[in-house]
Amino acid sequence: MKRIYCIVFILFSAVLSSQKLFITKFVNDNSTVTAYFSKINTTDGSIMNDFQVITNEPTNYSPRGPVFDIQSNSIYTYSGTRIFRHNVDNFSDNSAMGGSVDFLYPYDQIIAIKNRFFAMRSYNTSGFNYEITLFEIDKNDGSIIDTQTWTVVITTNGWGSSFSPLTNEIYIVLGNNLSKYNIITQELNVYNLPGADFGTFYPGVICAEGRLFVRKKDFANGQSNNYLVEIDSQTGAVLATNTLNPAIANLYYPGSQIVFLAETKEIACLYYGSPSFVNENIIVKFNIETNVETLLNLPTEIATSTFTENYGSLVSVDSEELGLDEFVQNSQSKILGVYNLLGQKVPEDTYNQILIVEYENGAREKKFKPKY
Repeated sequence: MKRIYCIVFILFSAVLSSQKLFITKFVNDNSTVTAYFSKINTTDGSIMNDFQVITNEPTNYSPRGPVFDIQSNSIYTYSGTRIFRHNVDNFSDNSAMGGSVDFLYPYDQIIAIKNRFFAMRSYNTSGFNYEITLFEIDKNDGSIIDTQTWTVVITTNGWGSSFSPLTNEIYIVLGNNLSKYNIITQELNVYNLPGADFGTFYPGVICAEGRLFVRKKDFANGQSNNYLVEIDSQTGAVLATNTLNPAIANLYYPGSQIVFLAETKEIACLYYGSPSFVNENIIVKFNIETNVETLLNLPTEIATSTFTENYGSLVSVDSEELGLDEFVQNSQSKILGVYNLLGQKVPEDTYNQILIVEYENGAREKKFKPKY
């Protein structure tokens, strides 16, 4: 009975977990543009709070590519080659560093990793050949510490970056190429994702609990299709393809990077449609343990002759690095028992159902082991 109470408590805590998903929003009021971080209710898609983005920049600044840094509890954004920090607890606490907002060759993406920081830029050298440069940035002044450069051949569209705290590897999607770079050993591997044509593209990549996912869109069978594809991080091979809700198939297009909500084990993807739609912007949440997806409708963007709203990019402040120490500790601790949601003891190699693992150190962990 005690185990059943513990299981109920774990599930109940997940439902009541704090909301940790934001989206950038841009408001144009009589040609004056104001940027916000809007906090999203991950249960119903409503906006809970709007936090105005404040900087001391002399030029109009629009935050791009937001990423969360657990060490400083801040969201970092960029414009050009200038990088901005916004404290999550107090958005009026902000700072800027590095280059200029109107630099001719801006960064494409930024990546925050504990006490280290990286920025990525791609450049078309000729034909389908693109040069990728990964800069390590000093978090104090924005200066460049180190650079790594390599070339890929692109035959379709794709973008995105993510970091795995378990393996210390940065993953970068450009076109149909998946680059993997280890920030400790500096080892680089490049894999080709399937679908080398302009009808298939990969708008987003995310690391989630040691697993790697890319978002995919194609136009097979005369229609638009959206997927979340799990990739083998060691070989680049496809492990599983999950087709997302057909409601977003033909009329919606991928927007923003994809993010991971570690507490609820969900990947969140933004899709946008025509302004004429009742539900113009939709967030798809996909649970990596249960393969269950949920659709959230964001509030309609207001548009008049003098006032417009536009959503930008998602950012999760629910970093899986928060639980990394516990993960390592549990992995080194003996398993006492594995139980299903009814409190019944089951074998460790039970697949395709939610399990509660009890460790010798007193910790309990909820797991889902898929079998392909």
